[in-house]
Amino acid sequence: MPASKTLVGVLELNCGKTYGRQIRTSKKQGKLLYGVRHHYKDIPSVKAPYDIRNQQRAGTCSRYVKDKYVLFNYTSDDSQDEVKQRPEVTILETLGDVDDLSAFNAYRVYYSGMKMTSSWRKELIHTATDIVVGEVESYIWSTEVFTIDPEGCKDMDDAVGITRVTGTQYKITIAITHVPSFLVSSQLSSECLIKSLVNTCSLYTSTRVINMMPKQFAEGICSLVENTTKPALTMTFLWDCDTFQ
Repeated sequence: MPASKTLVGVLELNCGKTYGRQIRTSKKQGKLLYGVRHHYKDIPSVKAPYDIRNQQRAGTCSRYVKDKYVLFNYTSDDSQDEVKQRPEVTILETLGDVDDLSAFNAYRVYYSGMKMTSSWRKELIHTATDIVVGEVESYIWSTEVFTIDPEGCKDMDDAVGITRVTGTQYKITIAITHVPSFLVSSQLSSECLIKSLVNTCSLYTSTRVINMMPKQFAEGICSLVENTTKPALTMTFLWDCDTFQ
């Protein structure tokens, strides 16, 4: 496991078990150390400093505290003594209680090596706003199409068009936003773009959608906006209602 990598686990508070106190740089004792449960096979069990007092129910005598999903940072000097004593880690962020569905979704995303935000770097946004798609008049076609995205959606990337050709034949066109067309004219190399990708697809959890592309790029630049010419990858075919071919 690479040093300083952000990891995810469960901070064990409910059992009440502690592993001593944090020793600060001033040699004074700090917060109590609680166990962090994780599923990484190449690092030992760990402990982390945490102040439990602020998490207890205000105005009650209850000492019940829920376990929490946390992001933590682990570094090791491969000391055998340290491994036996549970190495101390630093909590970077608390995602939420273990009975919180949103926190569980975030935990699974981080454990899979993905991110909770759009993963393309900022320079793509600045470059994309200046992109001018070249003239391709011979490939521009005009037909009525409508997006199949739900009402209120701003990231409109799928569309379909149906036109009657004869009494029994219809021309059906399926279109999807062609993102590479916007990137070809940009100053980003393919190598730079690939390195910028962390989430290689949009993630749909039960509580939220984590878009692959930044919001400004997906909803503004690539979206199939009404009365605006946008490059799209299309497939067109004829359908005969009599022959079903």
